[in-house]
Amino acid sequence: MTKHTIEFLPDNITVTVDKGENLLSAAAEAGVYIHAYCGGDGVCGKCKVVVDEGEVHSSKSNLKQEDWDKGFRLACLSTVESDLKVTIPEMTTKSGKALKRKPKTTRTISAKSLDTLIGTWEVDPPVSKIYLELDPPTMEDNISDMQRVMRGIKLVMPGDSREPSYDHPELIKHLPRVLRESDWKITLLLLRGKNKGETFRIIDVEAGNTTKRLYGLAVDIGTTTCSGVLVDLNTGKIIAEASGYNGQISFGEDVISRIIYAARPGGLKALQDKVIETINTIIDDICRKMIISPSDISYIMAAGNTVMSHLLLGLDPKYIRESPYVPSVSQFPLTKAAGLGIHAHPSMRLFLYPCIASYVGGDIVAGVHACQMAKSEEVSLFIDIGTNG
Repeated sequence: MTKHTIEFLPDNITVTVDKGENLLSAAAEAGVYIHAYCGGDGVCGKCKVVVDEGEVHSSKSNLKQEDWDKGFRLACLSTVESDLKVTIPEMTTKSGKALKRKPKTTRTISAKSLDTLIGTWEVDPPVSKIYLELDPPTMEDNISDMQRVMRGIKLVMPGDSREPSYDHPELIKHLPRVLRESDWKITLLLLRGKNKGETFRIIDVEAGNTTKRLYGLAVDIGTTTCSGVLVDLNTGKIIAEASGYNGQISFGEDVISRIIYAARPGGLKALQDKVIETINTIIDDICRKMIISPSDISYIMAAGNTVMSHLLLGLDPKYIRESPYVPSVSQFPLTKAAGLGIHAHPSMRLFLYPCIASYVGGDIVAGVHACQMAKSEEVSLFIDIGTNG
């Protein structure tokens, strides 16, 4: 298939696409923000661009003749027919002025007053680490490597007679090598059981004593912006923060626009890829600041509205928009983050806050949980003021 190059101005970003590619989709692929309130349905008339050079196949729908004569085209109704030079004018809507274009870097946020807002929390993370120094095998003591680990756990946790489970086959694939390269001195990463009384699960083994390096990441997946904070799970202290625009805004600025876009061929995958790309940018930014690796993060907790949660997991949000407004699921399963494409250790889990209903999402649940209003004897009101509400 014939390929064509598009240069987007004033960002000076170039992308190569197939002939016939939708111009709005091409811009989104390049990470160039174009205001498309209707999600690319050709209804709102907001995705106006100027075709400076080249040829597109386009429709005049929702464009005045004078705009058409000046070279304006609706990106969502235009397909690429040749190499192009396209200028994106300044947005004229309120949201456009606020956002303009997707930033290329994250911005720092502040949570200095967090302790004041939520009070005192007991540090009780869902993951923990234990350090073991094991006796190497001999002809007289040649039990399997995993049996040796289980025996070591009982020595350091004598009060717990339950034998833990472990990730299979990921853990046992690299356990023998780590044991021998570390001279039988290892740290185990343990995931607490979901239900009370349920035994913990071994999800990773690390060489040496890494118990002081236990980090968790909290992610707020907003429709407009996403933010993340890195927490030292040994102390409960926030040690790094970053945020940035949700890359999905290239496909529409509100949840309805994105539900509509998700119904297009490849739309759901494109939306999932964009939010994961945003989360990865936040993770990479935090890791650079702290001089750590994404694999050092042991757990992720995330919260978003019901649509954002569905899109993160690649779930079709179609029926959230249609009466009687039913989400695919409200309690999300614990997920291996790397399986979604998130920069993380292959065994690291992602917990996504549950939703109450189609338009009462995990972001509200997380807020209610964080401020501990359920413990208050007083009548309380929690208000979430969204960026683009």
